[in-house]
Amino acid sequence: MKPDTLPAMPPSLGRGTVRRIPRYCIEDAAQEAWAAHLAGADVKAAVWRYVRQIQRRRKRVVCFSQLDPKTFRRIRNRTAAQ
Repeated sequence: MKPDTLPAMPPSLGRGTVRRIPRYCIEDAAQEAWAAHLAGADVKAAVWRYVRQIQRRRKRVVCFSQLDPKTFRRIRNRTAAQ
């Protein structure tokens, strides 16, 4: 799939909703949408539940480039001692 091309979404999901889904999780959100559509569940709620879950996970995961050198050293020393 081309990077510009959006995956096929179920017809019960509106264009406005699709536009607001972050690009980094659009393919997985499409899978969630189709699973909800085929199960007869609320597609919009399923997609936003998935997007919020991914956003919470991304907030929890700390990138090492965001850490100050002192904290990074402490983590490195802690893992080396184990």
